[in-house]
Amino acid sequence: MDTPKDSPERRYRRAARLLGAKLGIDWQELPTQQVEDYMRKLDFARRAAGDIPEQHDTYKGGGDGTKRADIRPGITVRVVQKQDQGSGKLTTGVVDRILTSSPNHSRGIKVRLQDGTVGRVQEIVKL
Repeated sequence: MDTPKDSPERRYRRAARLLGAKLGIDWQELPTQQVEDYMRKLDFARRAAGDIPEQHDTYKGGGDGTKRADIRPGITVRVVQKQDQGSGKLTTGVVDRILTSSPNHSRGIKVRLQDGTVGRVQEIVKL
């Protein structure tokens, strides 16, 4: 059974092969994080060229909000505030400052949004 042309597995393999060829090493030996970073870079280039429509801006690959490396000021995220943890209500905003100092956090990296809201990242919306 053939995988769809734009499936995550196929996109990953394509990016890994391109990066492996660029670096002159076997694509299967590349670390996953390095390939995912390269995939984001390819998506930025495709988006700038107009190949990816705006509604496809949600980044799901490794961007669940638990890794500090995936989050940086200026990106759009959805956070859960302390008082909304029970209901799971999410607030969307742009990251102003990262408050969690550890590289990973199981419940999400704590950030302050540009509007002053503090919460834990549940989803990265736009890189």
